[in-house]
Amino acid sequence: DRVEGTFEAYSLSTSKGGVPCSRSTFIIKKYEQDLHNDNIVRYGQKVQLQINPRLTNNKSLHLYSSPISTTRQAKISRKQELCAAAQSNFNTVWTFEYYDPRIRFEMNGEPVMVHGPILIKHCFTNHFIASDLHEVNNDYGQENEAFVHSYQTHNKTQNLIAEQAGRTTSDIQMRSQYNQNVFILYTAVDSEQEFDETILDRGYTLEAVSYTHLTLPTIYS
Repeated sequence: DRVEGTFEAYSLSTSKGGVPCSRSTFIIKKYEQDLHNDNIVRYGQKVQLQINPRLTNNKSLHLYSSPISTTRQAKISRKQELCAAAQSNFNTVWTFEYYDPRIRFEMNGEPVMVHGPILIKHCFTNHFIASDLHEVNNDYGQENEAFVHSYQTHNKTQNLIAEQAGRTTSDIQMRSQYNQNVFILYTAVDSEQEFDETILDRGYTLEAVSYTHLTLPTIYS
């Protein structure tokens, strides 16, 4: 659905199906240059998540969020809004965080592990992408609203002791996150599963496309 506002934006949702498609694939881009001169995505690295251009007629839309206010909030849950917006500022910057808070600090700078649990944190507000049982109806049926909110445990984490011992810093959240904040990145498991998307521009028939064994492209996560 289109989100009302001063710029083009669309609401996001999640579903139970795990089948790869245009709206479940993203392009991960570095937001700024860092010490790593490679294309490996690392924990703690500032990145932007661009919507698949084939879904947007080649428009550049990124995952976007901003502090909750009386005019900007999720439609159903009233939490911090998450949408795909035609913006490229700091509100579209995210980091991947390691799931286990006990070694989250040590994992910063290490390559992100695919096919395993991760957290996606909004750099501007320091809250995580979430999805809960807030049902929304769209062109694809009944799905769950996606938004930004940190579902944290309330146990004591001994932050000051860990900081004094040098095991963490104040910007690393030490509390565990509930399942509403946990996501998984899936990619092709080997090069044979790579799909050449240019065949979609050649006017192939559905039978021809199906014969190529359409699977997850390796350039998306």
